[in-house]
Amino acid sequence: MPAAPSRSAKARRSVRPTMDIAVRADPKSNGAWHTVRFGDVTVSGPRPSDEEIRRNAEASTAALSRALPAFLRPGVRIYPKKDVPLFWADEDNLPEGVIRKLNGKIERGVIDEDGQFTAIG
Repeated sequence: MPAAPSRSAKARRSVRPTMDIAVRADPKSNGAWHTVRFGDVTVSGPRPSDEEIRRNAEASTAALSRALPAFLRPGVRIYPKKDVPLFWADEDNLPEGVIRKLNGKIERGVIDEDGQFTAIG
């Protein structure tokens, strides 16, 4: 059973804007309408033809095949910025050890209870 939203969420929901979109019918369509809801947005329009569904499936498959190499590359790149530290786990001093890189300087240390980095010799 899903959790009930909090009172504040209910209160916010009443002031959140909603949007209804009606797509103009193609004169060649058979007139069957379909409604899809995405959160607070409702889109109504003519049901697509089988040919249009097939064409869109082929286009999305082609797009996915172009994007696939980027999805298969592991990891994330984080570009360093001035005065913004990068932290990672210190494999030689687990579980509390961390390594900090700040403005090109690399230090080993720990994070204390206050969330502050303290360098160790």
